[in-house]
Amino acid sequence: MTRRHRCKSCRGTYALESADGTSYYHACPPFSEPEWDALPEPMKKIFPPGSDRPNKRDENVALDSSGRSRGMKSEGDGVDEI
Repeated sequence: MTRRHRCKSCRGTYALESADGTSYYHACPPFSEPEWDALPEPMKKIFPPGSDRPNKRDENVALDSSGRSRGMKSEGDGVDEI
């Protein structure tokens, strides 16, 4: 059985591998309309609709200028195994 994770930044759940064994690298989506509507007014001025969340997790590989891996792009708030 594939382990599942819950992203602490966006609360999304995902498996590290798909059914066919393909690796999955999670990246938080921008704020949804209901999430944005729930933000306090001062935050709405900082983060317009469709903005990336400030603590975005992005597990895709970051490359340096020579094309070498620097690890994941952004840890965000981390994950929990569920």
